[in-house]
Amino acid sequence: MLAATFLSPTLIVELLRLTGEWTHAWYATVDPNTTGEVVLLVGPDPAPYWMIAGREYLERWVHHLQIRRALKLDAGPLGGHPYAPMAAAVVARVLPRFFSALSAPADATAAVRIGDKSWTLARRDVNAWALLDGDADDCTVVLRIDAAAVPALLSRGLSRPEAEQLLVIDGDADLGSMLRSRLVDLLGR
Repeated sequence: MLAATFLSPTLIVELLRLTGEWTHAWYATVDPNTTGEVVLLVGPDPAPYWMIAGREYLERWVHHLQIRRALKLDAGPLGGHPYAPMAAAVVARVLPRFFSALSAPADATAAVRIGDKSWTLARRDVNAWALLDGDADDCTVVLRIDAAAVPALLSRGLSRPEAEQLLVIDGDADLGSMLRSRLVDLLGR
């Protein structure tokens, strides 16, 4: 951070615009299902380019929000549709890996509702969760956060106690507390 203090806001915005154009042009030409590099958040194996692009999107979105926060600005258009739901979808793809080490019954299911989007994690065995789009019926636990809090939560704009308070648990309180704590860990608090 100190090394970039001489950069003006105008230059930073121009660099972000230009690198954004280059990134978009490159990802527009690659087959999204082709295997590329490892995305450590998702797993140790090379990932398809759609996931690599998702990671790039999430990083850019988070950094833009952090810059806005540093400038004392609200989330602006980045806090709404389609930007925040897309960032939440990328984070959802990371959850199976980050929840894998938690002890939970073999048949446990957890719905994660981030804003108006929902995903279900189903425990497949002692080391793995499967991610499904949408909300399953009769989940063991539901972990939810209001859409208005999504930008601050996903861009590390909340303290740990604030994040934990906004992540509401319905259902199995013990499993919900473990999932909530792991999600807050994932988001860097």
